[in-house]
Amino acid sequence: AWLPEILLQLAALLQEQEKQDEAMQVLEEGHLLFPEQREIAKRYGSRLLTRGRTKRAIKALEIGRDLENNDLDLEFKLAKAYAQTTSGLDQADTLLKQIVRKDPKQHRASILLAEVALAKGNIEEANKGLLKLERKLDQVDAGTQKSFAIAKAKVQRAEGMLAEAIQTIEEIHEERASDLTITSLLCEFYREADREAEAFQIINHQYLTLPKTSETLLWFAREAQAAGKTNEATQELRKGMQEGFNAPSIKLELLKAHWNDGKWHSEKAFVREALEEMQLGPQTLIELARYLENAHGYLAAIDCLKAALNRPDVDKVSIYSTIAENHLRLNQPDLGLEAVENALALAPQNIKLIIRKSELLESAEKLQAALENIEIALKILPKDFKLLDRKAKLLQ
Repeated sequence: AWLPEILLQLAALLQEQEKQDEAMQVLEEGHLLFPEQREIAKRYGSRLLTRGRTKRAIKALEIGRDLENNDLDLEFKLAKAYAQTTSGLDQADTLLKQIVRKDPKQHRASILLAEVALAKGNIEEANKGLLKLERKLDQVDAGTQKSFAIAKAKVQRAEGMLAEAIQTIEEIHEERASDLTITSLLCEFYREADREAEAFQIINHQYLTLPKTSETLLWFAREAQAAGKTNEATQELRKGMQEGFNAPSIKLELLKAHWNDGKWHSEKAFVREALEEMQLGPQTLIELARYLENAHGYLAAIDCLKAALNRPDVDKVSIYSTIAENHLRLNQPDLGLEAVENALALAPQNIKLIIRKSELLESAEKLQAALENIEIALKILPKDFKLLDRKAKLLQ
């Protein structure tokens, strides 16, 4: 009973010392060791969410919610995670309404509810929710006032009132000049208003006035890239690494910037140089592969995943499956089949792998074999609509 508490305390201590990656690793290992420990699931999910790993955050937070369905803070974080995915907007909406019904003073839930309405294209509903809350602003804390201002500005932008949105954010930026979230949104609005030079000037000024930490370094690199200043981002990241900022997240961001600058001879050369220059852990390789996939660098992603396969304590089934998926995207079904067979050797009853194999066989124009694999999948899930539909198409 005492070990989970020690892990939580260690993670908190590491975060205080600005060792975010190490804290994340402690929480990840704690979640693997104690999957039914609610507080670890909650903290781990929260950290995943701040890092943009939304799907994994949802899984961890759902576990925490199932263990204790009366934790409004956990439920809010889960709703926030749902809200970051297009497919999860309805779930976010339902959960946030439940939170507000349980406790009408959960104003942050009301604000996020307005943002969800906005994401669903319902500007009027979003506006109505914020107007109702505006009358209570003098009763809420500073963090809620900040969230309200951000939501209000987003609604104003959606209504085509960019100048008013900028004014709303400028007012709160004057009060919170060191708040990176506010600065990022202000600069995003400035870029939309064709004030790119002014936006980067603010980013640069803020970065120089704040203490240099891993967080501020990453913030500057991401904002610089958003402003089209990839060289500046790369230079600052390299300088940071020379000064001892060698966390995996810094290395990953540098590699992203290097990919974006396009100064590499081939995708294979990009990965080879990355592996030679930096000591990358398996999780960093997998995260880099995920980024490269989204950037359509499928060959480079495959090479990263193959490098991760050689490391201990990795999910080989998941890695082989992702390699197969990338080969499918590249129209290389034979190589994809080789990867999926390696995965099936480790998990022969994995339904996703059986379906993936069918897709690859179909891509290789081996329709009978593809159909046979769908039949195998149907023995496991006989009433699955998607499988039945896929079988019908193969029989045409």
